Amino acid sequence: MFKRRFESLKRRKQSDQVFFGPLLLVFFLLFSGCARKYPATLALDAEQEKYAQSLLQRIRKQDSPNFLDADVTVSWAGYGRKYNFNATLQATRAGRFRLSGLDPLGRPFFILVTDGTTFTLVDNRQGKGYAGVVGSAYFRKYIPPGVQLSTCFSLLTAQLPDREVQEIRIAENKENYWFIFTGKHGVQRRVGIDPDTGFLVRQTVVDAENEIVLDVRYDDYPSQAASFYLPGLLYMESEKMPGSLEITLTKVYKEKQIPESIFTLHIPEQFSVVQVK
Repeated sequence: MFKRRFESLKRRKQSDQVFFGPLLLVFFLLFSGCARKYPATLALDAEQEKYAQSLLQRIRKQDSPNFLDADVTVSWAGYGRKYNFNATLQATRAGRFRLSGLDPLGRPFFILVTDGTTFTLVDNRQGKGYAGVVGSAYFRKYIPPGVQLSTCFSLLTAQLPDREVQEIRIAENKENYWFIFTGKHGVQRRVGIDPDTGFLVRQTVVDAENEIVLDVRYDDYPSQAASFYLPGLLYMESEKMPGSLEITLTKVYKEKQIPESIFTLHIPEQFSVVQVK
């Protein structure tokens, strides 16, 4: 039985104002204005090619999570402001996400949910609710080009794209192998993997103009053996978006499943509602 508790919102006294745009930025991995450059790489020799292919096969054979349920700490900076808060995060491979920001007493001051098609935000401090569709112009304004909700889960959980690798190269400094996957409209996922540990250390989404539109770096993997490995720390940046984001997974819950009902959020009747277009 699923034992995690998901609170609904009850309006409390307003304090610091929370804005809808920054919350969307935080939730959908909309990261910073100064992504690192893609490293110089070299073609593989025969021995390196053989090792890289075996490394890829080993990673593909590992178990991979279909959902994430975690307590997190979020640090976001942008628009000349800084936000730091604790939160709970649930996500599924199908592109469903739920983020609940918690106040110092552990009560949610906002809940933001998407089922992959629509999204709903309830802002307890303003007494407002926002609702719209993922394809709306406003929503897309906060998503870097080339990044879809269906790819966010694998980026968040440090997993390879579910398609064939097009090319494998090695960093000029020999630190990491780089696996290149090409998707629609010339958009690439370039994945840096540590050859010794087999851990993903970095993933970049690169557009057809060879610009990095999203850069995710991973750190603090567990040292003990596990069926799959999740990084404890994620750094996220983008040349296309303002702000910078760091997510720390403070606790990961090992439930067998997440109830689909948590990805439906009802705005309280006493809240004003904004339909986002």
